[in-house]
Amino acid sequence: MKILPIDKIREADKYTIENEPIASIDLMERAAMQCADWIMNKFNRSYEFHFFCGKGNNGGDGLAIARIMKNNGFNVKIYVINHTDNKSTDFEINLNRLATQEIPVNNIENPEQIKFPSNNAIIIDSILGSGLNKPTDGIIKDIILFLNSLENYKISIDIPSGLFADITNSAEDVIFEANTTLTFQLPKLSFLFSQNYKYVGDFQVLPIGLSEEFIESTHCNNYFVDLQMIKNIYKVRDKFSHKGNYGHTLVISGSYGKMGAAVLSAKACLKSGAGLVSVHCPASGVEIIQNSV
Repeated sequence: MKILPIDKIREADKYTIENEPIASIDLMERAAMQCADWIMNKFNRSYEFHFFCGKGNNGGDGLAIARIMKNNGFNVKIYVINHTDNKSTDFEINLNRLATQEIPVNNIENPEQIKFPSNNAIIIDSILGSGLNKPTDGIIKDIILFLNSLENYKISIDIPSGLFADITNSAEDVIFEANTTLTFQLPKLSFLFSQNYKYVGDFQVLPIGLSEEFIESTHCNNYFVDLQMIKNIYKVRDKFSHKGNYGHTLVISGSYGKMGAAVLSAKACLKSGAGLVSVHCPASGVEIIQNSV
């Protein structure tokens, strides 16, 4: 699976909209449906779902997910954060859809306006999206700090608010701390760094129908190994074959007191399909290798 930089993901959105063709709001609805289905399959109707939405397209995603879940009998509460007077077009469309269906929205300007009746509430973060290029501040920072202080289960939509998709955050940045991140079509590069696990949690990649033609034709430097990639290189073994038919790997590894690397490397080579593995190591490590592999 490719890991595209955020500018290429934007181009994939644009290409899909122009060539499928599909309206931007309908692509958002498709993404929202995928997220809503995932959440509704994981949690039952005994939970409350508290959505925190910014005024950009990530907030629009949250509004759409909340509406879908409300229409399926789930208990949702929606908070829109008044951090700016600017609203994206698709956010406004989804906000109007909530008004048409008489689904209430709470406009908040500080954390004191947030009320949680029980620990049974699931927090949904759709405040800031993947286009973020500066640290959180002001009301958004205050609300993220408050939400992070709660022990409720937390889900981020597309990317945790405050996390950069392609570049590294500083240690002082305030970022939403999700248990699960539901991301669209492709993982973000920042998801794969150990320091970001406390923010991303376990991420789920949800297909939203972005153009496979565009993705396949776009060059990138980073890949995430998934089942599809493994299927493409997997070779079925013939019934009457032997180890000599499947390659010979030489592992040069290990030193006195540090034979673990040699053991792990040899096992990895065998498990990845090498027919024969030879380990070149110090004499002091031969017994360890013979006992371990």
